[in-house]
Amino acid sequence: MNTIGNTLQKIRLAKGITQTYISKEAEITQSNYSKYEKGNIDMGSEALLRILETMDVQLQEFMYIHKGHQLSVKELILQNFFELPFHNLSVLTELQNKCIKYLEQSNSALIQDILIIIEALKIIYVENDLAKGRQIVTPIWNRLCKNDELFVYDLYFLNTILYIFSLEEVLNIKNYLLRAYKKYQDFPNTLAIFVNLHINISLLLLENKIYDECLDTLKIVEEICINKRQYFQLAIISIRKGICLNNIEKNGNYLIEKGIHWLQMFDEVDALEIMQNEIDLYNKNQNISSSRT
Repeated sequence: MNTIGNTLQKIRLAKGITQTYISKEAEITQSNYSKYEKGNIDMGSEALLRILETMDVQLQEFMYIHKGHQLSVKELILQNFFELPFHNLSVLTELQNKCIKYLEQSNSALIQDILIIIEALKIIYVENDLAKGRQIVTPIWNRLCKNDELFVYDLYFLNTILYIFSLEEVLNIKNYLLRAYKKYQDFPNTLAIFVNLHINISLLLLENKIYDECLDTLKIVEEICINKRQYFQLAIISIRKGICLNNIEKNGNYLIEKGIHWLQMFDEVDALEIMQNEIDLYNKNQNISSSRT
């Protein structure tokens, strides 16, 4: 059986670190540290965190190594959920089945929330019924909005279901999310929440024909996406900016065509279909020669 001590020893030896160095830097006696590695005594959480800091290993990486360089089933579900492409029915169904199978074996409020959100997304995708989708996820929002503090997964969940709500509701949720985001803005991978929040809000502004504010919202995150080379998000931003410009009597066709070109270049078939639908619905100037190539 692989123990915490076994994994610590494996990492220590791989890094060429001595027990003496770790015990000194982590403020643990060498005798106790040796016993930790052998599994002769239990290790407190504070001691483990000090040891990992001394080894320059993050807790998440340590657990990944401890599990044989594999993610747990729960971690895989979370990763798949937060990396979901534009609404893809087969992907949603596959993830839904994984959640159901997991919940048959284990209890998890987190996975249960994901299952509820997937159900709402599928209804919106298949039945085009936003009201029904909103009704399904509203209990999640009602629960989270009562919390004094949001955590990272809460931010992801709210951002995922954001576009289901009305513009007025979204603007209230936006302020709530941004206040929470400020606490996590230096935490790894949370910049995506900030970017996607504004991209999601831009669609609602576009739908409500609030073009100037939509342009301002996209501009907030455009520079971030450029610096981070997030071309998928830049394609969406470019297309929506072009639609806004066309609707305020300015030429935005070149931006729409640029965004379409990026999606085609990276073979984003599902996203291309969805963005083409947006162009058909909201673009005043329909003379986009490359939009269906």
